[in-house]
Amino acid sequence: MPVPTIPAAPELFTDSTTSAEQSRGSDRLRLTWTLSSEVDAYDIRFVNTAVDTIEIRANVNPNASFGGLTENTLYQVSIRAINNEGASSFSTALDVRTRPPRPTTAPELLSTATLPSGEISSRGPNFLFLAFDSVGSQYKYDFRLNSGEVRLNSGFKIEGLQPNNRYEIEVRARDESTDNESFWSPSFVTITRPSTPPVLDLPFASSITFSLVVQWDIAGTSRDFIQLKQVIGSTEEILVSRGSLKGSHEIRNTNSGIEVNYSIRLVIPSSLVAGGLNRSFWSSKITFNLSYPLVLHDMTEATKYSSLGTQNRGYSQRNSLR
Repeated sequence: MPVPTIPAAPELFTDSTTSAEQSRGSDRLRLTWTLSSEVDAYDIRFVNTAVDTIEIRANVNPNASFGGLTENTLYQVSIRAINNEGASSFSTALDVRTRPPRPTTAPELLSTATLPSGEISSRGPNFLFLAFDSVGSQYKYDFRLNSGEVRLNSGFKIEGLQPNNRYEIEVRARDESTDNESFWSPSFVTITRPSTPPVLDLPFASSITFSLVVQWDIAGTSRDFIQLKQVIGSTEEILVSRGSLKGSHEIRNTNSGIEVNYSIRLVIPSSLVAGGLNRSFWSSKITFNLSYPLVLHDMTEATKYSSLGTQNRGYSQRNSLR
């Protein structure tokens, strides 16, 4: 009969039966080890390197998850085997860091984002402003788009997106000093705006009838439509609320000498937007003055005011009597 001996120290490692991502959490570690013969129990020792404390958990089982740990903390973990003859020495320590805490809520659109034009909007054709659950000012935050592309440390604004495109977005916390990451948050689904249409065309204007014809030709599908806006002073009016993608509109105005602005936007039905309509920004405005003789600001050279800023290009004038 073999003589009972003190068991040898097992070899400890993170649990290979789960993914590397799932073997570590913000407050727990899943560990396993090589099994020693003639062993009655195992003890795990956790050394918290941040505060230099030692905790021993007795009579543990392999492939176990050990909770109650401190987030984003480096632990030196070791194990010993025990039987009636005594305990082995503790194994060589395994360095394992717990994750930062996971943002527990999905990101959402930041409703107070102010664009250079002064407009309040959290969405554009190529960007999104997002708010998210902060788990600590010591962390940076990454976004993952459509379960694929990861934008590292991108802050509140995600740029370089595609117009009128659906995005499923998650956020995670990152400790830059250790390159340690939390789990991904729940996901949020939104859509970018359609591309902003080009400036309206002016094929015809008459100072005799004080009339103006504007026309447009916008790419899109049979579901899409345009809206035409008139601005006189501080008064805005939608002249065309559901126009075809290719068309024109005659505008008559009996108030000569008044500056009038016109712009257009594309509208695309979408269930991802409140109200079911995904609207582009308004196009650069075209400005004219119904005076005699008629003065038009020719927008091929005119000052163009885009929804995201002002382009100072000067202007030329042309007079026409028809």
